[in-house]
Amino acid sequence: MNREIAVVRSRTPQLVRAGILFGSLILFCFSLIAPASGEESDQHQICEVRVRVLQGTRDQRAREVGAPVGSKLDATPLLQDVKSQLKPLPFEDYQIVDTVEEQIRVGNSRSFRLREADGEESSLRIEPHGFLSKAQGESKILVSINWRGSAGEQLLDTKLKFENGKSMVIGTDKAEDTSTILCVKFDCHEAAND
Repeated sequence: MNREIAVVRSRTPQLVRAGILFGSLILFCFSLIAPASGEESDQHQICEVRVRVLQGTRDQRAREVGAPVGSKLDATPLLQDVKSQLKPLPFEDYQIVDTVEEQIRVGNSRSFRLREADGEESSLRIEPHGFLSKAQGESKILVSINWRGSAGEQLLDTKLKFENGKSMVIGTDKAEDTSTILCVKFDCHEAAND
């Protein structure tokens, strides 16, 4: 009987090693499959992108009579979705100079030519990387943004998290009395079957 116990004990480390090896092999196989299926589902997502180019101006006359900053913003119904983001900026007036709307498949990038108030054009490259989370009905999308001025100078080059379906002011090209401001909105969803 002691001999049988000794044989079982001597095989136990071999069985444990075989079980660990087999379990590791299964986990390895799942790790190879999991990223591929996630990438595949991201490739079936489409983002409706809307970029608005605004010109913010400071009005010397308005400041002289004591008008509050952003005082004309209330009279601009097309900017109500970004009103709270524009209010802290030091401008009295905002004009929409250009609007671009495109569809971009997640994982692809798209470049835009944007017309500015002074007649110059800047370029904007956008690449949505996909959803970060879908917790509690709110989705955040990771997006690469590259904005270059008319002379090719770098104005903004970063990755940002956008709330799906909400507009966001992403940067300003600051000057003394006027600035170019971009407002970007992403509405990403599963693409219809191709």
